[in-house]
Amino acid sequence: MGYDRNPWKLHKSVSDGNKKYLDTVVNELNSLVKLRGKVIAEIGPDRNLDMAHKLTLRGARKVHCFNSATFMDKAALERAKKNEKIVFHDSYLENNSMKAGSVDLIFAIATLEHIGDITATISAARRLLKRGGVLYLQGCPMWTSPRGHHIWIVLPSGNRFFFSDHTNPFYAWEHLCYDTPIKMKNHLARDRKWPADFAAQFTEFLFRYYELGVITKKTPTYLINKAKKMPGWTMTAERSISPNSIITKEYYARARKLYSEKDLMTDNLKIVMVKK
Repeated sequence: MGYDRNPWKLHKSVSDGNKKYLDTVVNELNSLVKLRGKVIAEIGPDRNLDMAHKLTLRGARKVHCFNSATFMDKAALERAKKNEKIVFHDSYLENNSMKAGSVDLIFAIATLEHIGDITATISAARRLLKRGGVLYLQGCPMWTSPRGHHIWIVLPSGNRFFFSDHTNPFYAWEHLCYDTPIKMKNHLARDRKWPADFAAQFTEFLFRYYELGVITKKTPTYLINKAKKMPGWTMTAERSISPNSIITKEYYARARKLYSEKDLMTDNLKIVMVKK
């Protein structure tokens, strides 16, 4: 969970797997903008600010992190205060008051699927970035992907069900075929033979997540096209295919009537924009 009192040393609780992940992301960002001496802004940082600390280790001059404090680990926020290169903003990028043209790189990792208004985010980023500055937006899994439901449930019994591993209880694209809580709950109880309370809990999670605006149902194609229309940028977009899911022809065929094949197969989306 973050860093200890020495801001130049990774906290012992950061796993080896997470260290490798941090290195991979930081290396990719460094390939876009040489990080040493740069001012960076992170949209939707991880709750422990591990990425922000890692960027300071790679020589970033300042890392501004934008998120609601309610999503953050309180102990991690206290630890971050000991690293003078990190500034946490209890707000979103769209509401910032930083000096225009003061940032070299703005990035969001595993956050694009949480951005409700991509045009507002891009507009705010354009104001902050220097000419030639980079905006890097990445999201996974996107709503239309086989596992875009983002199920992340731990039951009182201790049993857990996560979209990201073998405990994912939904078939690929199943979440796209039942568009109301009643339809989904009845389907799970009647067709999938789930216990009624089990079906109700999963349905509540699924729909409450989107009602709260935590996840956007915007398709990858929609997000790409919106970004393309924003003036004053050069832009590239990259889609990655979904990893293993339990594929069913029935759900794919039904979802295909609503969404394009390209969007249904896009799990990971990256949008990179350079300010002209």
